[in-house]
Amino acid sequence: MLLFIVVWAWAPQDTFSDEITSYPAMCVDGTTLENCHIITLNRTTYRVNPARAEVIYVVDSGLDEPRKLVDCAVMSRADWACSYPDGSAVVSFRDGREMRNARDRQSHWFYMRKWQWWYVQIAGNFTWPVTGSLLIPEQHDQMP
Repeated sequence: MLLFIVVWAWAPQDTFSDEITSYPAMCVDGTTLENCHIITLNRTTYRVNPARAEVIYVVDSGLDEPRKLVDCAVMSRADWACSYPDGSAVVSFRDGREMRNARDRQSHWFYMRKWQWWYVQIAGNFTWPVTGSLLIPEQHDQMP
């Protein structure tokens, strides 16, 4: 059982499918990513079709319907960029991790690895506030 958990936590996400998931979190206090109280946000799953240069996404809130991104440039499931239909922001992935856009940086959002997100989700909700840079991986930021 322990081996299964370790493999699940460290395995590349959704390796054998056309889906990739982002694991966002947010600093709710503190002025830097290295010193803040971390809360997890709703995951977003993207279904990527490189042949059609198409990306469909759904936010894991239980309320959202799948939606289609526009103006996509898709190199692979792990490397692509698209825009929201309303033009409010660009969504992009590099090396399998979502890149922060200007809106994310302003809101103190960042993206975690699957195991980090689940750790904060469980530990932060049941024991103590989770803080510290050990749980915040290096971020891929979009150019302004």
